Amino acid sequence: MSRGSSIWSIGTAVPEHRVTRQQALRFMKASYGRQLERDRRLDYLYRRSHIDVRHSCCPEFGRPPERGREPSAGGVDSCLFGASGLDRRMARFETAVVPLVCEAATKALADCDDHLRPRDITHVITVSCTGLFSPGPEVQIIEGLGLRRDIRRLNIGFMGCQAALHALQVADSICRGAPDAVVLIICAELCTIHFHGDPSEENLIINSLFADGAAAAVVSSRQAAPMPRFEFQSFRSYVVPNTESLISWRIGRDHFNMGLDRDAVRAIGTHLPGFVNSLLSTAETARADSLGWAVHPGGRAVLDRVAACLDLREVDLQASRQVLRQYGNMSSPTVLFVLDKVLQRAGVALSFGPGLTMEGMVWSNGRQGSV
Repeated sequence: MSRGSSIWSIGTAVPEHRVTRQQALRFMKASYGRQLERDRRLDYLYRRSHIDVRHSCCPEFGRPPERGREPSAGGVDSCLFGASGLDRRMARFETAVVPLVCEAATKALADCDDHLRPRDITHVITVSCTGLFSPGPEVQIIEGLGLRRDIRRLNIGFMGCQAALHALQVADSICRGAPDAVVLIICAELCTIHFHGDPSEENLIINSLFADGAAAAVVSSRQAAPMPRFEFQSFRSYVVPNTESLISWRIGRDHFNMGLDRDAVRAIGTHLPGFVNSLLSTAETARADSLGWAVHPGGRAVLDRVAACLDLREVDLQASRQVLRQYGNMSSPTVLFVLDKVLQRAGVALSFGPGLTMEGMVWSNGRQGSV
């Protein structure tokens, strides 16, 4: 019988450009053009977002455009305004994402102490839905971190916020099939490069939530693991029927276009209890009130609905709300930021994405045995 794999370590990174809530709010008001009712709506959205700080790879993000002139910072041309075609945004993605993923991966490897050398990594999985280029960032990771040149590579693209849990499930499958495998997962999303200047209600909400960041995780089933081992118990995926229009992500002429319907939160509340029951039924579970919870903080409304439909306590979502407040919604890396805070005990991870799709994972703390 194949041995289960575990998370050995997690490393996180964010761009240097730090934007407070008030800076983001002023930026949005100026970018859309001042209009009293819209300004009041933005005041409400940013106050209710509970996001105090976010980070961006764009120095001009958070810097309001001056009348008749595009914003710039430090001599960097804006990829958000004017003739900001998709090629300019992808060029910014390629330039900014490489140092970010190398930083997150370096931190994850350092946390493995003496149990792992870079050349011990057999597989690398890169995850992103906000940019693409080839050869991709995994090639720069091989060069920058000194990984082996016969490493197996896999890219998971365009799956949105739930992709990190999907990547963990793929890594677990790899390790069950190859017990000596060591998988490095790197999720990197630069959401702010897709700032949309059309002041539709949908775009106002989307721009109030998203931010940039990266996270890396080392997964293996090798016995020589650092302790404690955070072992995977079960995974589950579910595509909610007739919800394709609730969350979407498509390539447009000038940027990627996100669709976000208010009914997405309602659908999560309707279908999540049954999904979690099925997820827990396939794991060796203890009482639900003894579990840790790593819920992707898609927004305050998502966390509120998850808490209500699963009857969770405020302490259960403390890590998710803290990550939302300090970083915003960074899409796929965000749940790894939360996992990094709650892996000290057994628990459940949940994330949601286009489809509407749900991803779930149950893990145990190796020091305590089963969940």
